[in-house]
Amino acid sequence: MDSASQGHFVTERLVQQLNLRNFKAHVPFQGINEATKTIYYGASLEIKSRFSNWETKIDCAILPKITGIIPATFVDSSDWGIPEGLMLADENFNRPNSIDIMLGADVFFEVLCHDKKMRPGNCPVLQDTELGWIVSGKILLAAPVEVPRKSFFICNNDNSDQQLQRFWEIEELPNKTRTAEEILCEKHFKKHTARDVTGRYIVRLPRHEGQGRLGESYEQATRRFHHCIKHILNLCKNMMNWVI
Repeated sequence: MDSASQGHFVTERLVQQLNLRNFKAHVPFQGINEATKTIYYGASLEIKSRFSNWETKIDCAILPKITGIIPATFVDSSDWGIPEGLMLADENFNRPNSIDIMLGADVFFEVLCHDKKMRPGNCPVLQDTELGWIVSGKILLAAPVEVPRKSFFICNNDNSDQQLQRFWEIEELPNKTRTAEEILCEKHFKKHTARDVTGRYIVRLPRHEGQGRLGESYEQATRRFHHCIKHILNLCKNMMNWVI
């Protein structure tokens, strides 16, 4: 969670794992040191708490990575005095892992609860949230470790309301009214499509029932056939005479 972020973010990896539908977007976002990145795709997520009735639906910008591994190294929390049975939002918070979702300012304070637990000394704060208890604050490492510090702040760098609205709205397919012929084609496909033992699909070709009979053309076709035969015979006879 990030109270300074103007948007929500999700990684490409999680979108693929959950088989989420993405939508097109084109909005520049700005982070630390005015680094700008343009977001081209977004996805809609429905988040529900494991411990309460809290739930929300959000639109997230899709990024290859949100940030690096957090924490950067294993943290020993055995002497922090965390109460047993405390419902943590992440039971493995002290082990390095990737971040796949980041909730922004939109829901940050909505998620926070009033209860908070503090320990004397160099112990972090336990903060209750709708998603479970989270751990944050200053800690004292047993030995100094040179690890990169992780920080994440991002804001929308586009002041156009129209551009922002286009980002958050899901692109919907046009509600086109289908013709009777298209409906019949769909019914035919569902009824006559099968799959054989080799995995190949077998589809019966449809017939256009509305065309009716071909008409009274048999006699005309027969006359033309005989005329063609007579013409071919005459050509063959002329060729034989020419050879002789």
